Amino acid sequence: MTIAQVQILVSKRDYLKYGLNSSIINFAKLKENILRELFQKSIEKSLRMAKKSGLSEMTLDEINAEIEKARKNA
Repeated sequence: MTIAQVQILVSKRDYLKYGLNSSIINFAKLKENILRELFQKSIEKSLRMAKKSGLSEMTLDEINAEIEKARKNA
């Protein structure tokens, strides 16, 4: 495997947030940290939307009924 080197400028906040505590980091690890944060933000947004629309109050039977309806209409 060939390795390429890049230089990236980041804010001090992001440097600390993503654990960039070395001048050399593994790109896969950095990507994993960023994706983890994006996933967490996405989950939080979904939960807010579900609460706002009332979906978070649905029972499992109601959810399954909605899924069944969608499958029949597909």
